[in-house]
Amino acid sequence: MNRALMLWDLAMSDLKSAEILFEKKQYRTSIFLFQQASEKACKSFILSQGGNDEEFLRKKFGHRIEKKFNSDILNSGDIVTNI
Repeated sequence: MNRALMLWDLAMSDLKSAEILFEKKQYRTSIFLFQQASEKACKSFILSQGGNDEEFLRKKFGHRIEKKFNSDILNSGDIVTNI
């Protein structure tokens, strides 16, 4: 399994866990898992579109991956066809 797909699967698992915890009124942990899911989903998306490798993303952006996502993907005007 490639890294982008693995990160996507982990993101979806984190999201499902966040939803379950939210329904049980465990808001703090739910929000943490939602943030983790969104970070993994952004990394997965960038890697699936031929973006830099994960080690580069970690060193340059750390936990601020949305900077890379916003600057490279959202402002590009490209249409995404696969994840």
